[in-house]
Amino acid sequence: MKYINRPVLLERALYEEATQWLVAKISLIPGVKSFYRFGNITVPGVSDLDLLIVFENDEECFLTGFEGIPDKYKPLFTHGIMAVSEDHFFKNLHFTLWSDHVLLNGIDLESLNKDIKTAEELAALKIQTALEFLIANYIDLKIQLTYQTINLRSFLQHMKGIIYDLEYLNITSGPVMNLLMELRQVAQNWFVQTPSVKALDIWVKNFDKAYETFCDEIFRKYPMYLPEMNRYQISRNAKLEVSESLYFLHKGFVLPSVFSIFGKKMMRLQNRFNNFHFGLPITSVAPSPIISQRFEFLKEMKTYNRKNLPGFMTLTTSITSKII
Repeated sequence: MKYINRPVLLERALYEEATQWLVAKISLIPGVKSFYRFGNITVPGVSDLDLLIVFENDEECFLTGFEGIPDKYKPLFTHGIMAVSEDHFFKNLHFTLWSDHVLLNGIDLESLNKDIKTAEELAALKIQTALEFLIANYIDLKIQLTYQTINLRSFLQHMKGIIYDLEYLNITSGPVMNLLMELRQVAQNWFVQTPSVKALDIWVKNFDKAYETFCDEIFRKYPMYLPEMNRYQISRNAKLEVSESLYFLHKGFVLPSVFSIFGKKMMRLQNRFNNFHFGLPITSVAPSPIISQRFEFLKEMKTYNRKNLPGFMTLTTSITSKII
């Protein structure tokens, strides 16, 4: 396997410095009401910064938030800054599950939130959220294994995220959880004892086998809800299909490893020559009204952001943002 975008040791203070720089800059953007940070900086160099801007309703902004950012801060980010309108912020609190977020500047809108979900709604949201992240990571893993190239820093972050998805499903042990906990320990000590390529290869091989079995069992137990569509297109070269069981098919030509010198560009180049079909149990019958309502909201928010906040990321799971 080729491992690109390897973690590079960064000072913890650099994260705080970059945050303060962005707070000072973004607070000057017209219409900004609140500015939040998600998550914790567990391992500087592996962890990234996740930021969310809340704009006043109907405000337009065609920036990305990164304009003029010093080069030394760029390695702290693995994706763009997220943004929502004020109305959508409150709806997000109803339809999504938030954790570990901190107000950096502006009004703490969450303190004004009066949303209450029933136990049934909360349980349905946990299952749906977990399923969406599980299949998104399954797809990413299969594509990267096909290309024999893993974006290592993002991979470590995503694997850590699966631990929370399993907890949403009340799963605290088993082969997949054990492997994820093992990798989390490795990531926490990455710059003290960096694993060899051979050790990473062995872990990835073992995880792929265990995750395949696990996902097949989970999606048989919990068919994933998606609104009925003619097709579920994930990207130009990948799509989801309804199936009784989990499967993945690949057609195309994988470029030789010599092209790995192009780094991230190699992945985009590979996508031009390869196509993927993923099958899994899918249902168009929502397990709870809040799940179908959530998709309508996510579609509304994505449409709004395309028009009003096109330079920012939309606050959705990766699989829903690609399908809706």
